[in-house]
Amino acid sequence: MKKTSKWISLLLIAALITVLCGCGGNKKAEEPKASETKEAAAAAEEAETDAASAEEETDAASAEETDAGETAPAGGETEAAPAGETAEAPELPVSQDEEMAEQYTVADLPYEGAYSLFAVRNEGYTVKADEMGLSSSLTLEKGGTGTLALDAEEMAISSWTVEDGKVTITMEDDSSASGDIRGGIIELDIMGTGTMYLIYAQEAADTSGYVLLTREELKEQMEAAEKEPDTRIAKITSSLNIEEGIHLHYTMRLDAMNSVIEYDVHGKGESYYSLRTTTVGDFKQVMAVAVKDGKVYNLYPDKMTGNYVTDLPLSVTQGNILLMDSLYSEMKSASQRSDFTEEEREAEGAAFSADVYPQTEYQPETVFFFDGDGNLVHCLKGAPLIEGASSIGESFYTIDAIDSEVDESLFDISAYSIQE
Repeated sequence: MKKTSKWISLLLIAALITVLCGCGGNKKAEEPKASETKEAAAAAEEAETDAASAEEETDAASAEETDAGETAPAGGETEAAPAGETAEAPELPVSQDEEMAEQYTVADLPYEGAYSLFAVRNEGYTVKADEMGLSSSLTLEKGGTGTLALDAEEMAISSWTVEDGKVTITMEDDSSASGDIRGGIIELDIMGTGTMYLIYAQEAADTSGYVLLTREELKEQMEAAEKEPDTRIAKITSSLNIEEGIHLHYTMRLDAMNSVIEYDVHGKGESYYSLRTTTVGDFKQVMAVAVKDGKVYNLYPDKMTGNYVTDLPLSVTQGNILLMDSLYSEMKSASQRSDFTEEEREAEGAAFSADVYPQTEYQPETVFFFDGDGNLVHCLKGAPLIEGASSIGESFYTIDAIDSEVDESLFDISAYSIQE
């Protein structure tokens, strides 16, 4: 941001002080000047205390390949049926990261329109706007003007432009901010430092890919971040470094769909490659999801073809590209929780020491199984609690490898014939 509007800065600082002090966190926002204290306090008093987080996790069905000469939709390919016959491929499950990528393909929403603030991200924590005590709306009008309202204050937008998925907004006081814009969602880097984002959405936008924390959940995560890892799952995740590289190899069984997916996942820096071999009865499909230079691709190694899916804002993965992987996401989420019990549980006909994370309002029960050497060998996640998704049933993971043995050659996708 070239120059941050004074009233915007003041209200954000007040909101942060209210939330962070209420959470007992040690990340201290800059104190306002004495002359500004009264106005800041008035804004801070509007903080609300009751809100619910929204996390939607599903493993849905993927698409089929069309007849020869047509383009297969993102998510999978099948072999063409012999002449005169119609092939019906079984539905294949789609992982959480593929679903997240698809949420950013809403291309028919125009940039112009009314946006409402639904979340604030600060220092990696994404909190529901209500929990911050903030109410804001943003209107982008045709012709490059508009308005930005924050609480009881409103300022005219003198100009706004969009280039390569980036929006730049200039206010009437010559302050400006930029951020990502896609699918009816704007992530506005309001302070220009990359540490705080106001996240707006049009009414028709899909915001289900965002995990929004309540004040209590924010407190728990901040307190957990301040402590040395003292749980088995936290010790595993803290030993992994995305800059050095993370490799996972595991299988996931979805009993409700009678399917097994073998995953070979490699991530380093901002590059990601996940090879999936899906087996449903006698049907087998091999595909990969890759992220290269911020772009998401579906790849089909058997044919060395692929298709570009979308640009993926790195803010979605909060600086760790492996959060696109469903197993790693489960591990990372559990590593920030302390509400678990250590029990003896059975899996695959054998008894294991298990850490059991109970069901919450939005998350099903998740169980991590460890062998005698303390290695994570299984993970069982209960059926989704989201209405209409519970039929997917439980997800059972068998883990073969969690290490830093990354094959960086997989990040080179130049040999693929990719349809943009």
